[in-house]
Amino acid sequence: DHILFLVEASGGMVADNIEQAAEMMEEDDETKQNSDKWVRVKKGLRWMIANLKEGASYKIVFFNKDVMPVELSYGQVWFDPYDKEVTLDVLEKIDEVVPEGGANLERAFDMVDEFEIDPDRIVLIADGLPTQADSYQMPSAPDDHDRMNAFRAAKKALNTTAPVNVLLYPMMNDPGAAVYFWRLTDEYGGAMVCPSNSWPNI
Repeated sequence: DHILFLVEASGGMVADNIEQAAEMMEEDDETKQNSDKWVRVKKGLRWMIANLKEGASYKIVFFNKDVMPVELSYGQVWFDPYDKEVTLDVLEKIDEVVPEGGANLERAFDMVDEFEIDPDRIVLIADGLPTQADSYQMPSAPDDHDRMNAFRAAKKALNTTAPVNVLLYPMMNDPGAAVYFWRLTDEYGGAMVCPSNSWPNI
């Protein structure tokens, strides 16, 4: 009944490889918001919201180095997908997000148990292993080993019994990500999907 969307909004979410993402970070905010990869992520999120069952409610938390819950002016925490006014406001908030910086998955997972209502299902949208952590000291240029440790730190911070599902928009040269995220979803009774470039066709 309560679906929590955790959406990575790091600089890597604007391109499919590190070099292109670094170049995109030099562009203005509007260019980042309209990058092909980020537009795909937003379309996927909109599609899932539009296909929630009647009676369900949802919450969206974007994260990069910080966590950024989507909040509306009239104070609702969980949103009704069948409320058109709420949906329009949420979609506007989604379009305002600028992907940038690193990805602290530990911080995102750590806030899952802070809500008054526990989520019944978690949907994580990410592009690879995290690049930042709170309980693991990351070097200025983290390698694969560091990012795996950051993922392990994030997993320790996740306190939930809800199924965890992952939509992975993979970054090139991050081969371990799919394995780690698949193991996460398998442990929590969810599923991992790597969406095709044509999904969703809306």
